[in-house]
Amino acid sequence: MNEKQTRTTTRKTRQGEEESSIQRAAGIPERSTVGSSETPMVKTKRKARPKRTLEQRFHRHYIRGSENECWNWTGGKNGYGYGTLWSGVGIKGLVASRVAHQVFIGPIPTGMLVCHHCDNRACVNPRHLFLGTEKDNSHDMWKKGRSWTQTSPKATHCKKGHEFTPETTLDYGYGRTCKICRFIRRGRPWPPSHGIKLNENQAMQIISKYKKATAVQLANEFGVSTHCIKSIWRGQTWGHLKQNPEWKGRTH
Repeated sequence: MNEKQTRTTTRKTRQGEEESSIQRAAGIPERSTVGSSETPMVKTKRKARPKRTLEQRFHRHYIRGSENECWNWTGGKNGYGYGTLWSGVGIKGLVASRVAHQVFIGPIPTGMLVCHHCDNRACVNPRHLFLGTEKDNSHDMWKKGRSWTQTSPKATHCKKGHEFTPETTLDYGYGRTCKICRFIRRGRPWPPSHGIKLNENQAMQIISKYKKATAVQLANEFGVSTHCIKSIWRGQTWGHLKQNPEWKGRTH
């Protein structure tokens, strides 16, 4: 070791002693120099947050009002407007109103529905909930006039203008609906065509109107079913008329 290297080593030693004395005065522990020059950092594992229960998660997602007000659900909702809540297992979701009944009132018997007095699907106020079967739920819907086929008990005509008579009314005991509208929705003529037969002239008219009118329009015009019209078009009935020029070789 030459003289220059000796002076450099002495200077570094003095600087190290000065830094150590300053750290001791400030209460800073000295860095270990054993082994590598850098002491490896020890990573401490964070404590896992305790998992919330179903009841705890339920209480975080609704706005609580007075006893008579609706407690609207602020969490996720399904396509029907009912609040949904994660069950805690897999991807299964629960209906918020059913969870509300379990939390505030008690367990739900098998096969029972949780219905709303307020008709607000997002409400979880236990005072607005009651248990019922599917029939009870349908009866409650009819009683409140919320069915799309229902009219007022005092109405003399349906929403399409058909008069309510014993022949045109279906009475379920807890509501009524128009039989004519029901037949039209199903593509059936009114009045029913039981026993009605077509003659050859009428069958030719139906053939001549192929693709010019729909089966429903022709069924209403001739008082038969759409099945009867299509059978004529296919040649299943009145098949001998297929030789007529009006048919023009149609097979369907």
